[in-house]
Amino acid sequence: MQIFTDKIKGKQLPPMTHDGAIGHWLEAQFGVSANNDDAADWFGYELKSGKSKTTFGDWSADWYLWKIPNSGISSRDQFLQTFGTPSRPDRPGRYSWSGKVFPKINMYNEYGQIMRVEENLDITIYYSYSRDGRFNKHEIIPQKLRNEKLELAKWYRSTLEPRVIRKFGQKGWVKFVQNRGVIESMLIGPPMNYIQWIEYVKTGEIYLDSGMYYDPHKPNIRPYSNWRANNNFWNLLAIERIS
Repeated sequence: MQIFTDKIKGKQLPPMTHDGAIGHWLEAQFGVSANNDDAADWFGYELKSGKSKTTFGDWSADWYLWKIPNSGISSRDQFLQTFGTPSRPDRPGRYSWSGKVFPKINMYNEYGQIMRVEENLDITIYYSYSRDGRFNKHEIIPQKLRNEKLELAKWYRSTLEPRVIRKFGQKGWVKFVQNRGVIESMLIGPPMNYIQWIEYVKTGEIYLDSGMYYDPHKPNIRPYSNWRANNNFWNLLAIERIS
């Protein structure tokens, strides 16, 4: 692509002031202004710029336990204090649903949580009280929630599929490879449909990098539900590399 050769290859990236700034700079070289549009960035191609991992989208669940009437959890903050974990020794009262407390696919963690892809290709996170290894779980988990298959969150196929198709199911994707702040090459990959995407979720190659947290001193209600894959995954999917 002429744009890559003329405007991007070998160029030192400008100072980046926030997450996503590199992506915005790259989009600008292609004449794309920063926006919240969930469609592919440039003429049907999704442009990606991740370093060690690259994001498909920040796609929160269709529902969480606290949204269910009379579930036993009345708010997002209570959910995070119950099913999250203290995350910052220097910030007492801060809880997050991220890191080791957040479940991986088909594997219970030490907090009794697991992610599963259902037969209808929805995605669900479950909690099992008997598999919760916390020594004080009886103090944390209300009696009403001491179940073996408690649903904590669910993503519907009907919501996820259009998101995948709009971004990655058009003409494909372009991923830029950088080294020490310099763009060295560009990977081009094929379109991806939902069936392909969900199969990679099943294998764990695509995973949910959750960053949801509760902090009484610094409130933030963003879900931070980034579906991602490490860069070796993108390398294997690429059908062309331009250096």
